[in-house]
Amino acid sequence: RAYESAVADAGVAEVEQDVRRRDPSTHERLEDREREVEELRVELEQLKAHRAALPIRSIPTFEHRNLLEEALETASDRLLIIAPWIRNAVVDDDFVAALRRLSKRGVTMHIGYGIKRADVEGHDAAALARLTKLEGEVKKLTLTELGDTHAKILIWDAEMIVTSFNWLSFRGDSGRKYRQEEGTLIRHKEYVDAEYERHRAR
Repeated sequence: RAYESAVADAGVAEVEQDVRRRDPSTHERLEDREREVEELRVELEQLKAHRAALPIRSIPTFEHRNLLEEALETASDRLLIIAPWIRNAVVDDDFVAALRRLSKRGVTMHIGYGIKRADVEGHDAAALARLTKLEGEVKKLTLTELGDTHAKILIWDAEMIVTSFNWLSFRGDSGRKYRQEEGTLIRHKEYVDAEYERHRAR
């Protein structure tokens, strides 16, 4: 393999030398393009870092699911989710397992749901049963039927999202028909603290 690699490297070097002999400017143009690509890559990374550091920014449809997964994976202190409906598309075995892991890490979790009392058609019985069962098994989870909420709120640690995205019933799968959802991500600890206490009090 070492011999084959050496032969291949020699072949590439020979081609590069041939290109330079025939048209020296071709090699220079390639190097210029490579530098431009690298500069654009660095600029893109800087823009991503700047965007991630913004204290308030909008959240498009398909980013919601990623942020929910981030919350489930990284929350270290608290997690609060409020949504009207609970369905199997989101509240599956993986979701419950993620909550169980958070509980083992000592994360306090609150889930508020329900747009009306006894909303049989709005929930999947199996999904609701999963959460009810988990609440009975772990001390860190509080599951509350609010009965009057159309709010869609996600709070983890010092971050908060207020949105039209149904956290517990809609996956936001990019492979399915597009549905516009809009949300706002807020990273302001004092504000998030106050909102967390306000919603937790219910």
